[in-house]
Amino acid sequence: MFRWLIRKIFGRRQDNPEGQFKTRALAYPFCTFAILFFGFQVIVVTMGAVELIWPNMPAPVPFRSGRMVHLNLSVFWPLIAAMGSVFYFFPKEAKTELNHLTTVRMLSYLFPLVLAAILTSFVFGLTEGREYLEAIRPFDWAVTFVLLLFSFVLTTTYLKKGVPKFRATLLGMLAGSWSLVLLYLPNMLFYAHPSVDEAVKFWIVHIWEEMSMELFVASVIAAFLLSVTSKHRKATETILLLELSFISVTGFFATSHHYYWIGTPSSWLWIGGIFSTLQVLPSLLLIYVNVKDFKKEEINSLSSAEKMAFGFIFASLFYHAMGAGMLGWILALPFANRYVHGTYLTSSHAHFALFGAFGFFALGFAVYILTKELNASPKDYFRLWISYILLNLGLMIMGVALAIAGTLQGYLWRVLGNDFMHTQELILPYLIIRVGGGVIFTGGGVILAWTIAKLAWRNKRKILFLS
Repeated sequence: MFRWLIRKIFGRRQDNPEGQFKTRALAYPFCTFAILFFGFQVIVVTMGAVELIWPNMPAPVPFRSGRMVHLNLSVFWPLIAAMGSVFYFFPKEAKTELNHLTTVRMLSYLFPLVLAAILTSFVFGLTEGREYLEAIRPFDWAVTFVLLLFSFVLTTTYLKKGVPKFRATLLGMLAGSWSLVLLYLPNMLFYAHPSVDEAVKFWIVHIWEEMSMELFVASVIAAFLLSVTSKHRKATETILLLELSFISVTGFFATSHHYYWIGTPSSWLWIGGIFSTLQVLPSLLLIYVNVKDFKKEEINSLSSAEKMAFGFIFASLFYHAMGAGMLGWILALPFANRYVHGTYLTSSHAHFALFGAFGFFALGFAVYILTKELNASPKDYFRLWISYILLNLGLMIMGVALAIAGTLQGYLWRVLGNDFMHTQELILPYLIIRVGGGVIFTGGGVILAWTIAKLAWRNKRKILFLS
């Protein structure tokens, strides 16, 4: 009876591979590695959160090393998933197979290997000392090489005869890929002036997230909607082009709200504040595009994998509006940033914005591709929905607890002038609640990674040999 109920609810229709493009299978290793790295991250970050509350507890990895692991994972595993999603949707949108099959297969294992090497180097204390960009120079060059190969494959495929050259989905994916390279290369240079070094650093720390990754996200979502719904291509691509323009302009200039306190001219206060406010518009446009005119019968006809994808999409839109939109706007205002910069309110914004801007999108499409193409069972979908619920519940508890703790921290410490450690003691209950939310989130992440790992193992030949 129980098995029948699971099959009835979560196994409405079997997911058959779509399209005749064999190179779409190149996405499988990327999506698998991304989810496995995510599962590793949630375990590491929960250990770090516990150590932050009880600093005298013995920890296998020092907090400083654990923080570097957490921050770098939060950037690179969504990027690996985004690359897989692009490789999956690009052939269908381009109406042709991907070029350089061997190069893509090499990339699918080279990038995870580079990331694993970076994380291992942190544990042994090998670092350049630049916050958020701690990897030593050889690994920086390795990442640059990966990004160049990724862009090269997409560009040569795009230039093939018969590819629609003005298709917005393709242009968005290409713009995202090349902007990753162009924003990363300046960080390979040495800058004697610390203000210049800080400014260039945020081209990766912020613009990758608020522009490059969002270009991927918007384009992949449009390709997905065109694939599974009755949306008209011309109307969808018109809105997508508008959205890509918004993302590019606001994402680039909104980064200047990081420039307030690093020795730059005061004009950046206005530039950062204005464009950070306008940065909410792409989020609202994204919500509008995905919600309007969505028919009930279309929802009922969706496959299990498509329902999972839409679940993650709508969760992402919600946290994007809350984290990057509402909290990001508050933090970007100069008079507010003066008091809350570097508090737990910033951490709340970062958690909501990361999973809103691209984290849940990356997970959603990685899960969609793997479950759809590898024929996930109803039990797999049941566990994935449990994971989905725990991830959302845990993230909400973490984000709200951190927001309350950060607001109190800014008021008690920077407005009233209380001692930092005394303030820390007063907000400790909210930090403990944050750990509880982290444990719930970790449970969801582990279930997700375990389910995908089992699915990948059952289909290891497809993933390893693309056969």
